[in-house]
Amino acid sequence: MVEIVEKLKNIYTWWFMIFVIFIGFFNIYVDGRILQSRKNKKEAKISKGIGWVYVISALGVYMVLYLLK
Repeated sequence: MVEIVEKLKNIYTWWFMIFVIFIGFFNIYVDGRILQSRKNKKEAKISKGIGWVYVISALGVYMVLYLLK
C-alpha cells in the first residue's frame, strides 16, 4: 500500500493537477457553451458536470496525497 501511494505522489505533481483542472475548465466553458449554442442542453449540462468533477477531484486527490506525506 505504501508503494502505491509513493508512486501516486510521484505521478501527481503540481503540473499534472493544473493540467487536469485546465481540462475541467475547458470542458465547462468551451465545450459546454458550444453544446448549448447547438441546442444540446442535456449534453451541455452533462459536459459541465463532468468538468466540475474534474476540477473537484483534481483538488481532492492532491489534498489527500498531500495529507498522506
